[in-house]
Amino acid sequence: MLWAAARRRGDGAWWRPATWVVGGGAVLLLAAALPVLWSPPMLREDWRAAAQYIAHYQAASPGLPGAALSHADYTNKALKWYLHAPAQGEEVAVYFPYSGVLTPEDNERSVAPPIHGLEAEGVATLWLVQSHLEGVDDHRVVQSWLSQNFPVVTEQFPTGIQVSGYALQHRFAALPALGATAVQLDADLAPHLRLLACEVMTPEVAATDARLHPPSGWVHVRLWWQATGAVDQAYLPSVQMVGPEGVWGDRLYRDGEVLRRDPPTQWPSGVIVRDEVDVNLNPLTPVGEYPIVVGVRDASGAEVGGKVECGRVRVIAP
Repeated sequence: MLWAAARRRGDGAWWRPATWVVGGGAVLLLAAALPVLWSPPMLREDWRAAAQYIAHYQAASPGLPGAALSHADYTNKALKWYLHAPAQGEEVAVYFPYSGVLTPEDNERSVAPPIHGLEAEGVATLWLVQSHLEGVDDHRVVQSWLSQNFPVVTEQFPTGIQVSGYALQHRFAALPALGATAVQLDADLAPHLRLLACEVMTPEVAATDARLHPPSGWVHVRLWWQATGAVDQAYLPSVQMVGPEGVWGDRLYRDGEVLRRDPPTQWPSGVIVRDEVDVNLNPLTPVGEYPIVVGVRDASGAEVGGKVECGRVRVIAP
């Protein structure tokens, strides 16, 4: 006879795997298929991975309050479910201000006010979590407006979702509270350009990734710069994970990153600037501990000055 065992899923629905009871023993028909059915490529949307990333980032960022913006608005329930699960241990407010269909003409009228409101409330990092935008925001109006007005912190791509972090605040008069992995450096890496501190946000990571940005693992690094005078070039940081054999990971460059949107030549003396990068790992990186090394490249792309160790990363088995 057929027996159905009900089990509660994370989204509140009921999942009923069918089994046959034969001679007093239950044979689970789905047993062989489950590893495939539950693999990331088979998910419709990986809300758990999206929420875990945001919660981990915010837990490691005591001086940078964050908020999540769910878009389309009706996806907020799924995001809230996983973001506020007890296992996450971090309360991040979720907002969903945009209902109905957005068009490019809605930029300032509809998109800007809620985000300016969060900015005024002291939110330093805004997480735009996008899914199911078809027929709602076909032109990516919200993402376009944010990208035009704020630097990007990171981008993550769980199945069926795009998570984009934006720095609503990236200039500071004083160094805010830093996370547990912070390393104080006070290193002058170029004329009038000082690296005050850095934070390896993901101190333990696998070289491969199946949920956020396959196939490679990423190390997220936050850098705190200070202008000690007039900076004469649009420097960009060089950030690498190195080992005895050479470079195992190199930083990704994004058009909307902080030092492209707000180059050091524009910084007033004494200002402290928050800068964040992702280091893309070679999937073949051996298990072990590696330093993150930071230097500076000038406007032509040539490396200048020395390099400093920013922290260490433990590469683990997947």
